[in-house]
Amino acid sequence: VAMTVRHSGGGSTAAASSGADISGGGGGKGKLSFKSAVMVVQATKELKRKSSLAKKMDKCRDARGRSHDIAELRARRHAAVNKGMAWLSKFLQKDKCSALYSVGDDAPSVFFEIWYTSANSQIRNSAKGIAKKLLSKYEKKLVGGEWGGGGVDQFFECMFVLRCKHEMEMDTADLIAKADQLWKGNGLRDTNLLFGVHGVEGLANVSVNDWLLLLMRIMCMEFIKLILRNRYPMQWGLREALLALRKVPLQPPPIDDNDEEAREEFHHAFYLATHIVYAIGAYSSIKTTESDVPWLYKYCKNCLKFWVKRARRKAKAGGHEGEGKDIYVDVDGIAECCDVVRGLGLTEATDPWLCEASIWLCDHQRKNGSWPVWFAEDPDGSNAGVYDKLHPSWVATQCLRDRDFEVGYTRPGNALWKVFMAKLLKDTNFATIEYKISYKKGTAGMGNSPGTASPEGASGENAEDEGDK
Repeated sequence: VAMTVRHSGGGSTAAASSGADISGGGGGKGKLSFKSAVMVVQATKELKRKSSLAKKMDKCRDARGRSHDIAELRARRHAAVNKGMAWLSKFLQKDKCSALYSVGDDAPSVFFEIWYTSANSQIRNSAKGIAKKLLSKYEKKLVGGEWGGGGVDQFFECMFVLRCKHEMEMDTADLIAKADQLWKGNGLRDTNLLFGVHGVEGLANVSVNDWLLLLMRIMCMEFIKLILRNRYPMQWGLREALLALRKVPLQPPPIDDNDEEAREEFHHAFYLATHIVYAIGAYSSIKTTESDVPWLYKYCKNCLKFWVKRARRKAKAGGHEGEGKDIYVDVDGIAECCDVVRGLGLTEATDPWLCEASIWLCDHQRKNGSWPVWFAEDPDGSNAGVYDKLHPSWVATQCLRDRDFEVGYTRPGNALWKVFMAKLLKDTNFATIEYKISYKKGTAGMGNSPGTASPEGASGENAEDEGDK
């Protein structure tokens, strides 16, 4: 605008190129023609529009419509991730790594997964250093002597650690030698024995609770099969598992706090749902797509809303230190939902429920970097074991990090898994399920389940309406 209004003898480049009629000479201020004046006004309006748009892009809104500064929230999340990693590392290595050896392969995998697809280079480098250190410590125990029992469980410990070390380009010779020994010694070429299931038909009898570990083991074996070129062959695997899971009803969030049976079923179904997502994405290693499995992401998003609404109720009742103590909120559940949603490539700017949940997690991180351990029957987590003390901080730390899936695709396993999974989802028709979920009734089952009407005074935290605030 300034260049158009103030020009020297030859006129401004912008005006000249537009063909504007500018009168006046010398070095003074010339007069604009009507056409040029219109151009100035339009340019001014466009600058104001872009400036306003830029300010809006700096903000994000939570599910209540409250505005938050994106840069400030990102800084909070990054700080929370760094504090979380520091606490986790210290917790796992204290008392001569007793927690590390108690938790097993999951412990170093926490940092491996953070390194795998984190967008922030400082976080990636920190996670990489901790992951390598813990992997080396744990491997020494895992491959030395008969520590670990020498059975199928130890074989799977080797498999999960092997995946991490292979993708991080660490030496895997000793680990593979130990895995080969366990594979042969336990007759694990028999896939039924490997997974502890009586054939493919036996998958129909697996409980919702037992599916979680089974599914993760199947996923890991398929991943190892890709990167080690079928070193440990299977007669059946993830294809058969996904076909079976299409028939396993997932209990939605209960509509009645007093329905203990529904609460228990929901607990197991919820964690199976998030781990089906983890199986598809190889623990958030590749970007997943909502349209590939719409029913699954609808379930997870409804669960996120359910937990966030309970968190609101808890805060309104005075929080955990007040009367809200009896209102159970699953810290781990909120974190895993955030992880699932962020795995779709969504951010606080594009998903208001993710925005609100991320802020809640940042608000509830303790000064030492950990997150609280809450259970419905044990509000303060006083009876929590090592794994339960670790898990809330583990998943909260992971879910708050920004993702860069292009970085992850530079790893050979991720690139192979992306192609493998895209084909598998189509082959199994996993975009559909063979039962119905009613979020308003709080039921799931084959056919038209009658369900139960919402009782008077129910919170409605599992409302199906996507626009519900």
